[in-house]
Formats: sequence, structure tokens, C-alpha cells
Amino acid sequence: MIRTIIVDDEPLARRGMRTMLSGLDGIELVGEYPDGVSAVEAIRAEKPDLAFLDIQMPEMDGFDVIEQVGPGHMPAVIFVTAYDEHAVRAFRVQAVDYLLKPVDPDHLSDAVARARAYLTGRKTGDEVAKLANLLTLVRGGGGYLSRIMVKSSGRISFVHAKEVGWIEAEGDYVRLHAGTKKHLVRGKIGEFEERLDPEQFARIHRSTIVQLEMIRELQPLFSGEYAVLLSTGEKLRLSRTYRDSLLDALNNGR
Repeated sequence: MIRTIIVDDEPLARRGMRTMLSGLDGIELVGEYPDGVSAVEAIRAEKPDLAFLDIQMPEMDGFDVIEQVGPGHMPAVIFVTAYDEHAVRAFRVQAVDYLLKPVDPDHLSDAVARARAYLTGRKTGDEVAKLANLLTLVRGGGGYLSRIMVKSSGRISFVHAKEVGWIEAEGDYVRLHAGTKKHLVRGKIGEFEERLDPEQFARIHRSTIVQLEMIRELQPLFSGEYAVLLSTGEKLRLSRTYRDSLLDALNNGR
């Protein structure tokens, strides 16, 4: 039996996957998890053979789960994603299987057959390296985001972090300002602050992150606040809460 878990923040998606898996021989569903944190705990404690892992989840996405557990300690992974085929070429290159939402039962059966063949053999160092390489592709060598996935009109593009001048919060989303282009991405600004390289980016307001290289001038306003003038001519607000940390970053040449 293949001990299997489902990780997806959408209840309907988990239910649909559970129903389809119940019709496949040799699958033992040992857990369902609505977020990355509980998934990491379950993988460490239960050591399942196979994980159906949603890529896009709030707070901790599928890549975060792999990063936290470690590629060498992960079960076989089948990504479940709403991204189209153009978006998942990178995953295929790294020999990580995936299913597109809504999941087709025949595609699920094929993916499970490939996972069964994978599990019949031994996980080699090369296979672990491929999973690690996938993290590097998405996160960058230092564990921070080097490329940000942007979904628009059913397609996915990748924006290099170094192309992003600043980021503003919009509820459960953020808007990336990359030159003349703007991209709306799911995720809260605090999550992006943690996942961006602090040598390159700094929080200047509860709703704003800026790339340090883009800052041209700080103009004093009132009550200890400043206007942050960017090389693009845009003017942002630096709040007192983040003033000292930004000045330290700039003084240290970050």
C-alpha cells in the first residue's frame, strides 16, 4: 500500500482528490491537510510515501513545504496546480510530476502509476538533487525568492525579484511594480518580506516593501517620517516604525 497524504487549502479540491483516490487500488490515504504548516508536521511524523501537494497556498506554499522538510526527506511528490502547462515546464524538467486543476481521473491514475514505479525503485541522490534544484529555481541559492510566479488570464509568467522596484499590499494580495509593469500576486506583504532577500529589499511601511537599489533620496516630512524618492521618480512614504531599520540597511551598504 502507498501511504498517501493530500495537502490543499481548498476543501472542495481535497474532497475531490479523496474521492478519486478511493477508487484506486493500493492507495491508503493517511491524512489531509489544509496548509503547509500542518503538512510539514505530518510528513516529519508520519513519513508518508506519497504527497499530493498544492503549489499555491497562503502563508506556506508547496515549495515552502519542501524547503522546510528538506528534499532528501520528502515523500514522492505530485504537485497539484491551477497553472497551465507552460507554467510547469520547469517542474517537468526537474522530474517532479504534476496534475492540473480540475484534476482529470485518468491523469490522476497515470500519475499514481508513475509514483508507484518511482517508489518501487530507490530514491537516488540524483533525484533528490533535482528536487533541490527546483527549489533553487524558484527560491534562489540563498533560500530567498529569485523569481516570483505571476498568474494572469490563465497563464503564468515569472518575474525576477531584481526587476521589482517596490511592492504594495492589497489585502490578501500584493502588487509588484516592475518598471512600467504591475502584477497582482496572491499573498500577504508580511509573507513576501520574509521570503525576499533582506540584502536587497526592505519594508518601509506596513503596506510597502522597496528594493534598496531603487532608493535615490530620502526627503524629511514631519513627525519623523520621510518621503522615499525612487530612481523611477516615484515617491513612497517611510513610516517611523521602519525608519531606523531602513537607515541601518542603507548605512551598511545593503
